[in-house]
Amino acid sequence: MNKARGYFIAFIVIFLICLVIALIIAFPLMSSNRPQQSGEQQQESARKDSSTGAIYRGGGSNNYLFLGVDERGDLKQFSGRTDTIIILHISGFGKKDVLISIPRDTRVSLEGHGYAKINAAYVYGGEDMLKQEIFKLTGIGIRRTMLVNFEGFKRVIDALGGVTITVS
Repeated sequence: MNKARGYFIAFIVIFLICLVIALIIAFPLMSSNRPQQSGEQQQESARKDSSTGAIYRGGGSNNYLFLGVDERGDLKQFSGRTDTIIILHISGFGKKDVLISIPRDTRVSLEGHGYAKINAAYVYGGEDMLKQEIFKLTGIGIRRTMLVNFEGFKRVIDALGGVTITVS
């Protein structure tokens, strides 16, 4: 039991390190290509997300959702829960970007299911339901989502040259 717990903790630590490395590499490239818009252009490019009700204004901030999913196999079947829920808020216009971690055990009222942990929203309604719950909880609308399961995580580690863990 302790050995399994050690592996799980090592997995979470390695996953978070890889996620931070990927963000450090990817997002400076993305932010340098974002065009700046005037206030009038931002008003014209506003749109409403039909699934969450969030209003997006163009030319400025964007929110991305990173999910570490406890499922094996095909990502199209949402049988597992989300172990890691991280929102990346890119402010735009030279402002600070922010990572927001939502604890998987955060208690929320899931429509049709009563009170449960927020990571159960993925089981009951997939990515869309989880995005709706995050919006209800934080007021943050999500533009895009990245899912990583155990297989994807192993591939990232292998691509980085692997990790040696010695357990006594």
